[in-house]
Amino acid sequence: MLSQKELKREIFSQKEKLKDHELFVSDSYNKFLTQMQDGITECKSGCEAFMTENTESIAYTDGTRIYISYDSLLSKGHNRKERHLIYCGLNLHECGHLLFTDFQLMMKSMEALKKGEMYPTPEDNPYLQKLRNFLYTTGNEQYILPIFKKLDNCIEDGFVDRAVMAMVPGYARCLRYVRNEDNSLEKMTYKEMVDKKCPRVHIFIAMTLFYARHGLLLFDDSDSGELIDSFKEVMPVIKKAVFSASPFQRKKMVWKVMCYLYNFIEIDNNQQKKNSQNGAQQGNNSQNGAQQGNNSQNGAQQGNNSQSGTQQGNNSQSGTQQGNNSQSGTQQGNNSQNANQYGDSAQTGTRKGDKP
Repeated sequence: MLSQKELKREIFSQKEKLKDHELFVSDSYNKFLTQMQDGITECKSGCEAFMTENTESIAYTDGTRIYISYDSLLSKGHNRKERHLIYCGLNLHECGHLLFTDFQLMMKSMEALKKGEMYPTPEDNPYLQKLRNFLYTTGNEQYILPIFKKLDNCIEDGFVDRAVMAMVPGYARCLRYVRNEDNSLEKMTYKEMVDKKCPRVHIFIAMTLFYARHGLLLFDDSDSGELIDSFKEVMPVIKKAVFSASPFQRKKMVWKVMCYLYNFIEIDNNQQKKNSQNGAQQGNNSQNGAQQGNNSQNGAQQGNNSQSGTQQGNNSQSGTQQGNNSQSGTQQGNNSQNANQYGDSAQTGTRKGDKP
């Protein structure tokens, strides 16, 4: 029979043999995260927590389950103790969404947006009617949809972190560790994003995330321009939102921030359409050039020309099919974006090396 000292030594030996991946993606660790969540939410959510292999998102919840990425940018390169702190902090953050985020209100806002409407309507401001007119144009609501979700999540994260850390002071140290790690990652400054030619909407959302979650600015006093001026104008709205206990009022303020973002949304949207049209025109010019070359080479060979015409008809049919496939892909992307999820917005922050 093993003595207590020998038993501890044997347990420690087996623990050292267990790899981090085996530990953190195990059923036992998932059960621990679920029990932690049940204790915090008092089992009101009926939710489960899962460690996943997905590295695209750091963590998110759909109101039914919590998903935490095992090897995201935030946890990569950390030792076992640090990983445990990060996973517990992320779990606490998502528990905050279960406690304080109104998922039904989010669904109502998204359904209204799909119809080109704002819900809840923000208080009147200089840009409200412009955004409303933009939404009324068919197709623009699909462009706005992912932007609204990102902006809403940025502001919601700012409120959730503060509220859940005040409510659960014990595990709050884990979330503070997550916030410190997130803050210490190499994120791009305003100047770096401008130099990299990031879209203005992308820059605005990155600045919103940092200000809402950490109370920090990505620009300094020497920075200037229309984007900086608009963000400074809306900073009081963001600050008021992240300290507002009412989900309804927070959502109204998200829409108000969207109004200030409108000009840059329209600029980026028009630029994308222009680039798409230029790309299509260049493709047509290239195709026409190739067709002229073939006609010249074929000369008077009418049979070959006839065959070439048939082939062009098939190519046209193939092009139509590709267009349908592209449309299907877009539809799948929209369905994915429409999923009612709230996540840790660290993945939406801009970092050095990220593509705009």
